[in-house]
Amino acid sequence: MSGNRGGKVRIKTWRVPRPAPEPPALWALRRKGVEIDSLTQVDAWVGEWGSARGALEALTGRELRGRRPEFVKILEAAADDEERREVDELIEAGEYKFSDIPRTPVAPIDGSVTDDYIVCLVDGSRRTMLSRYLKAKFDMTPREYIIHYGLPSDYPMTATRYRDTKSDLAVHQGLGRKGKVRE
Repeated sequence: MSGNRGGKVRIKTWRVPRPAPEPPALWALRRKGVEIDSLTQVDAWVGEWGSARGALEALTGRELRGRRPEFVKILEAAADDEERREVDELIEAGEYKFSDIPRTPVAPIDGSVTDDYIVCLVDGSRRTMLSRYLKAKFDMTPREYIIHYGLPSDYPMTATRYRDTKSDLAVHQGLGRKGKVRE
């Protein structure tokens, strides 16, 4: 057989996507019968820990990547709103860290993300990866950049084609897959 290595036959199977994993801190809540899918529970957590960011850190213990439960998405949105309000308060008080950077972008936001580059909204330069440039030139994290310009929390920091190329390379090398054979 052509393409068959060592007589092993590979069968493709379709997998049903699993639900997003829950952090261990929530398992105890589930055992107690706490319904975490309701907005009232999210509001109770925000009240208990003082802020949405505090509740998010207390429940998850770390920043989650990949699939996230619905309540985490609700808490993240609330935390973004809190951070934007805090920035507005700092601006009014004259204590904002980036007050020397104008809040109006140099380039239009709609055309700032292309396949080959991302336009920096601070100075208009074209970059493949924006996060390292922001830290080196403006001492600004991607999170601060997103909040400064009021961008959506999932705003990309790398060009689309670069991200896809790196992803394809990782898949080709078999990264992130335990026990799989490279082809």
